[in-house]
Amino acid sequence: MRLFSLSAAVAAWGIASAPALAETESAEVPPACFTDEDGTTDYAACFNAAKPGTPAWIHAAINLGSEAFWDGDIETAAYYYDLSTPDGQQIFSDISFHANRADVFRRVGRLEDSLKDARHVWDMVQEGKYDFYGHPLNDSARFYVLMLVAQTFHEASAPEEEAVVRAFLETPIQNDTDLINQSAILTEIGKYDDALKLSAELVVGLPDNPGVLNNHCYLLTLMDRAPEGLPYCRQAAAIAPDIAALQHSLALALAAAGQCVDAEQALQNAHQLEPSVTKYSEPLACQLH
Repeated sequence: MRLFSLSAAVAAWGIASAPALAETESAEVPPACFTDEDGTTDYAACFNAAKPGTPAWIHAAINLGSEAFWDGDIETAAYYYDLSTPDGQQIFSDISFHANRADVFRRVGRLEDSLKDARHVWDMVQEGKYDFYGHPLNDSARFYVLMLVAQTFHEASAPEEEAVVRAFLETPIQNDTDLINQSAILTEIGKYDDALKLSAELVVGLPDNPGVLNNHCYLLTLMDRAPEGLPYCRQAAAIAPDIAALQHSLALALAAAGQCVDAEQALQNAHQLEPSVTKYSEPLACQLH
């Protein structure tokens, strides 16, 4: 499992913010749902104070889901995202919300639900819109959302995949984080040689970045070069032992290298860290070398 580096996205877009509370009857919005003097909102307090099913409650559920997403708690994110659409209703928010939710549903094995959000994101990208108010989509947001939904279109073998990936690769790179993620997506879609060129440069430039080390190891494992990749996986897991994706990459590399006992332990570590991610409970194909 490659690890995308999403830290820059938090500062760029923050948390989803629809439906707009300004358009909601004031009687339906408890005081806990309004921002404080610092411009922040306690969404847990809002969620508990609001009447279930009201716009304020849905607004809080969306944001609690997004907060869980940023924290890497995918199971909790899926729970709140489901609550934000009671009784199977549709809800439309800004493009980052739909991209986040597509990624969450994909990671918990709900590809059909993920594809619905991914297609909504792709429609908004083609329209150049960030949200339903018509605010323009900038390159940073475009890169981020396409990075997430490209995975869904790929896994679903959807007809839009080629166009989505092309749009992603044509979006201007802003920083090292974008380079990391571009290499990871190239890996995801099977363009291994192109991905390796980027990844090798990143390992030299960012030798202590666990995401870079992990992605390089994962790519080499996919290219049947697991023994070359293992040192990078071990170093990444040592730097950030509590990240499940790193443990899963280590498990895959160990299995490919025939170190089956250690591979099973790394897989168990990944599952314990993120039990809701289906890939972390799938058995490894490992043969002792």
